[in-house]
Amino acid sequence: MIYYVSTLGSDLNNGQKDTPFRTISHAAEIAVPGDTVRVFGGVYREWVDPKNSGEEGKPIVYEAYENEKPIIKGSEIVTDWEHVED
Repeated sequence: MIYYVSTLGSDLNNGQKDTPFRTISHAAEIAVPGDTVRVFGGVYREWVDPKNSGEEGKPIVYEAYENEKPIIKGSEIVTDWEHVED
């Protein structure tokens, strides 16, 4: 099975090309040996901990979609800074 992930997707989708998941983590929860997860470009702020691992001759492949450049960051955007002093 091939699953797709896009920053415009939803984890309520089925992960197909026209209805991709939102997070790589969600795809990693359901991917099993022999599956491929293709990730569209964008910034993914998440920690990916695959539920399953591949088997000899049947890896789980995580790859960028054709000519796309996804960026995976474990960091979060901080938006509630409060200036206290100089």
